[in-house]
Amino acid sequence: MAKPHSTALDENSRHRSGLAWILVLFVAAAGLVGCGLGLAQGPAFSSDVDAEVAAGQASGFVLDPEGFEQLNSVQYAGIDIAIIEARLVPRNSSGRPIIVVELAVRNGRTQQLRLPDEMLTLVNDANERIEPIEVHRFEYTRFTDRLVIEPGGMEQAAVVFRLPPMTEPNLDEFTLTISESGRLPVEMPLDGELRTDTFPQDLAADDFGPIIVGDLTATVSSAVSDLDYAAYRALEGHHMVVVDIMVEAPTRARSALDVAAQRGYWALQTGDGSSSQEVEPARVEVLGTRAVGLNRSSDLRLVFEVEAGYGELDLVVGPDQNRTLLVDFIVPPFG
Repeated sequence: MAKPHSTALDENSRHRSGLAWILVLFVAAAGLVGCGLGLAQGPAFSSDVDAEVAAGQASGFVLDPEGFEQLNSVQYAGIDIAIIEARLVPRNSSGRPIIVVELAVRNGRTQQLRLPDEMLTLVNDANERIEPIEVHRFEYTRFTDRLVIEPGGMEQAAVVFRLPPMTEPNLDEFTLTISESGRLPVEMPLDGELRTDTFPQDLAADDFGPIIVGDLTATVSSAVSDLDYAAYRALEGHHMVVVDIMVEAPTRARSALDVAAQRGYWALQTGDGSSSQEVEPARVEVLGTRAVGLNRSSDLRLVFEVEAGYGELDLVVGPDQNRTLLVDFIVPPFG
């Protein structure tokens, strides 16, 4: 029997059919890949939490550069954080209560800030730590696991915590804690006044100099104890000591200023007698230099991280084996 002759119409039909199958296979493969990569599905957040956060974003507060100054904020290593509002939802779909904390965050650092959710912890009266389950940025309708803020920028966010099963939780039982591992925390009660911060504290001394060491004359301008310096937060049980010093040397001995800008040229001595220890500055910053008659001078900033609990700190200057006492600081009680 003769084979039927193929017409142009038959060829076009087969061509279209082949393309259709290719398209079906492509869509199916894309769906599988998307599911595997988490691209085809949004995060599995409970609808009641989503609704509660959305309701919070309609609370009427809109963050602006001027308005931040009106908020009761705390500072943590160059970050300003304020609680706008905290709300307790007695039960959600999981049968567990949730707390939504609406925050305003300002980045005072010189680099982009990525504020991970592990920095934000809820602590109850029983000292139980609760990690956030969701972080919702004000500008968007999606949930994110971290805030990304440009230098000088601000963000408004809602942070959601799911509480352990309990009878009747109250907001005044909880404190929002901001901290990084091993660093001093900041605590913000959800329902109550913020603790008055006693830092920075001026360090007193009988005499700030000048002291002559070789070709160098050093005079302390100021000294403070603080918990932060720029983007750095002190370790637990420590505090920062920031000392501003003017050093001056004859122009012929200007190399003495270069030596003075080295970390090993300065130290804080802690303790007494055999228990005395030296702490070198974590950093030395040159704030400025200038000519003064036949001399040249530099303004230096020495930044130390010192263990808390010492009532006196001796600032010494000079080579390791030939230290000279510059200032004996009186340190106020820590905390």
